[in-house]
Amino acid sequence: MAWLVAWSIAWAGVARAQDAAGSEAGPDEGADASASVESEAGADAVGETAAGVSASSTEQAEADEGDDEPLPWRGSTFLWDHAVGVTTFGGYLSYNPSYAWSFSFRPRYYVTRDLSVRLRQDLFYELTDTDTYTYNRELVVANPIVSFGGKLLTVGSGSLSGTTGLVFPVSKETRAQRGYLAWLASAGLTYPFEWLEGLELSGTLSYSHAFNGSNQRHAEEGFPGRVVALPSRPGRDEPTTDALGGASNTTDTFGLTLGASLRPFEALHLDLQVGATWAFGGGLAPGRYACTDVVTAACGSGEVGLVLEDGSRTHMRLSRTFSIGAGYDVTKWLDVSLSLVTASPEFDSDGTREDFFYNEFSAVSLTATVALDEAYQAFVARPATERASSAGRRAARAAGRARW
Repeated sequence: MAWLVAWSIAWAGVARAQDAAGSEAGPDEGADASASVESEAGADAVGETAAGVSASSTEQAEADEGDDEPLPWRGSTFLWDHAVGVTTFGGYLSYNPSYAWSFSFRPRYYVTRDLSVRLRQDLFYELTDTDTYTYNRELVVANPIVSFGGKLLTVGSGSLSGTTGLVFPVSKETRAQRGYLAWLASAGLTYPFEWLEGLELSGTLSYSHAFNGSNQRHAEEGFPGRVVALPSRPGRDEPTTDALGGASNTTDTFGLTLGASLRPFEALHLDLQVGATWAFGGGLAPGRYACTDVVTAACGSGEVGLVLEDGSRTHMRLSRTFSIGAGYDVTKWLDVSLSLVTASPEFDSDGTREDFFYNEFSAVSLTATVALDEAYQAFVARPATERASSAGRRAARAAGRARW
């Protein structure tokens, strides 16, 4: 189910645009290396509405605390997302139901008032039979991301923020790509409009680069592969290769995301987001056989090599995201949002353009976002303070009775 790959890329980037755009209390890649880089670089769509709970709750908490020192790990969040692909509802050539969960743990720690160190770890789990991953009901571990960023300066009534970070090669897809590391950076601007209270516009520019040991995915074991036989070695036995073929690995990714959020009421937020991603892959994807890690038609004296094309003339992959939804702050620490998300390549397999707003890659997403600092305040810190205050009052009453 192609929608799941696109959706995981989009959902995994829930908050990169918001982070870069300056929502310091808001939350911060995907099931593979390209998802990790592209989503973190700004292909953000699913769950963006859920960022509202963290921003509003943390700001309110700081106001309530007055002169109290805010928690250094404020803005840390945990997300649980349910996504149902639109192919589940029929209307396409074949019936392909799809329902998946995503979990995202996003702690952060502020080293200054505005700048924080952030960690992000995503997990994906499809409950229906999969045609995306290797096994049904497989728990897919995404690449962990460590980043640093926050608000850089104030621009009028808005703010300019930036983020930079590293993506570590943990997922199976990234290891198959021989991925070493990925670097990402983004900068964004948020601007609230005074003439319409509660309206905030945002924009984010992003870039990422993946450092790979190959421009082709590789299997764990070799299998018979297509080769170019040299005239000097006719009749050679068919060699094996671990190169999988298909699109070459993404190296550089540029992203642009524009968003609008409106709070007509304190607890209700309406969100709209559009984005575009330009991902550049390697050239031809050479396999590996016998003599070197990178081979062409021949590698060394008399050896046979193989070349796998990736089916792209320019090796540039264009994708787009569209998300519209609404969310509600159930409590200061819990937000629930419902969104329609379309994250798809720009072109269909027949060369026509995909519909921007709704196509076979679309999904309906229900996201619960927990603001961990607010949950701590609600269930640990404040009850402890109340117990201490109650104990103090009881002690004072006992002391008064003793004087009498």
